[in-house]
Amino acid sequence: MPGESHQIPSRSRITAGELVIVCSHYDLGVIEEVRRFRGGSRLAPKVLIKTQWGEFLLKRRAPGPANEPSKVAFTHEVITHLAAAGFPAPPPLATRDSKLTMLQLGPSSPGGGGVYEVFRFIRGERFDRTPASAWAAGWWLGRCHLLLSNLRPLFPAPRRTFHNHPQVPERLASISGLLKDPSVRGLCRGLGEAYQSAATRVEDLIGSPEPALQIVHGDWHPGNMLFRIGASAPEQHGVERVAAVLDFDSARLGQTMHDFANGAMQFSVHRSFGQVANDSEADRPQPASPPPKGASTDWKIALDPGLFSAFAQGYAEAGAGVDKWLTQERAQAVPWLMIEALIVEAAVPIASTGQFGKLAAKPVLEVVQRAVDAIALQSDKLAGLVAQRP
Repeated sequence: MPGESHQIPSRSRITAGELVIVCSHYDLGVIEEVRRFRGGSRLAPKVLIKTQWGEFLLKRRAPGPANEPSKVAFTHEVITHLAAAGFPAPPPLATRDSKLTMLQLGPSSPGGGGVYEVFRFIRGERFDRTPASAWAAGWWLGRCHLLLSNLRPLFPAPRRTFHNHPQVPERLASISGLLKDPSVRGLCRGLGEAYQSAATRVEDLIGSPEPALQIVHGDWHPGNMLFRIGASAPEQHGVERVAAVLDFDSARLGQTMHDFANGAMQFSVHRSFGQVANDSEADRPQPASPPPKGASTDWKIALDPGLFSAFAQGYAEAGAGVDKWLTQERAQAVPWLMIEALIVEAAVPIASTGQFGKLAAKPVLEVVQRAVDAIALQSDKLAGLVAQRP
């Protein structure tokens, strides 16, 4: 998030000794196979464990704020609340003796210790970019908002947001110095101005009173959702397509319309980069093999109106209390929130590391600028799609 900077730790793997100690605290059955799980953030190493009772995923939390016990406890409150209502969020397993859903080991333990979680492993397929799956993604976000509307967590909830964050323009301005490339200065200035302009439009359109705050997912994107194997079959109902919703580490107290706008952007925007796949800090889906190389001028981020409309319709049909925040003016704010989310998604990792995963920073910023311009041009059309009722 804006203002945060992470470095890849040297403890990028869970050691054998660490694995033995952690597993001794859980009832997992007889272990048959253990292998490193490469999906998701490199900051949080994971191990896939196969036992007589099924498959489990062991995760060591990333260092920093995500590693604080109160933050982990809040995240587990959210997951447990949703799972109890039948939402497809795999709940964390409790330890054998303490019955807590997290395990804390001190620095003298094998591997250097940390905070650990164990989840039952869910197999599924990635987002297939069909309207039916986009509809299902929107429906489950609506269901998530509905179920979380009455959650009053015992542990403090973060309040950060991608919208109108004062540090975003500052982070963009710092990129040219970090890259030691003066030619990037104008590009970053333009994106900073676009971000501030979009934020101002949102504030002008939202009006008063602002929508009420509640707990939201905070990072609704295809990499955090698994679809059922074979879910593309015509007889598969949209709601039943989703096997699991993952990664509630960004759950927070916020506005549902912000969560919706980010989700709509993530599930309707197609990213095409002519190099290796992005390996950013966020848990993004990784293709089986790198895409073919190509000139950065061929890179693009394109919004698919059909997927956008399907996502919006699914959300509305979930009965998530859309009418509580969706007025004509607020529907018009959604495209500008999408622009803010897109800029933040690129700016934060580049300002922290000088690149976007394994991709060079400058061409990524250029393609983001083109995408921002395109969304702005389509803003009225997109707002109309949001305001449509099923």
